[in-house]
Amino acid sequence: KTLKETVSGIIEAFRSHLSLRSSIFRHAVRLAVLVALGNILGTEVSWRRTYWLPMTIALVLKPEFTATFTRGLLRIAGTIVGLLLATGLFHLFHPGVVLQVILIFVFVFLMRWLGPANYGIFGIAVSALIVLLLAIAGVPPKDVIWARGVNTVAGRSLALLAYWLWPTWERTRVSERIAEMLDAYWKYNHALSRCN
Repeated sequence: KTLKETVSGIIEAFRSHLSLRSSIFRHAVRLAVLVALGNILGTEVSWRRTYWLPMTIALVLKPEFTATFTRGLLRIAGTIVGLLLATGLFHLFHPGVVLQVILIFVFVFLMRWLGPANYGIFGIAVSALIVLLLAIAGVPPKDVIWARGVNTVAGRSLALLAYWLWPTWERTRVSERIAEMLDAYWKYNHALSRCN
């Protein structure tokens, strides 16, 4: 391909997504509005560490409803379990700095090992890890646990509310995805035939 063809293809792809019929454009608008709304809500309420609210929205919100819903549920469940685990660790064991460092190692290991395979396990490990890291920095775990839980639930709820008000369903995109896949195969085969 020449540079002109490449640039023309990029411009055409960009132009095709500047429409409310494009799921990519709808997702971009939904994400921008919700992150801004989450940030505004975070500045208006008296919760602590409200940066977790828009961050949760950005992490949970996906272009399709099913992905957003399942990821949101796993994030909530993982966060709650991780916070309960951290609460239990601090109330039952009162870990000193050495034990906290060991637990940080364990949770980082779990996050990197099992986190990519299961978002719920990732949420558990990250939540417990954050509590431990902030505890080492001198922040009381009780404050962190409450703030993270409230902001995560609020962020996930806003993401699901957005899909309830303005949904993008996977079944409406199947034909488009198959057409894109077939077009990519055709371009690939065409490029291969030109090389021979």
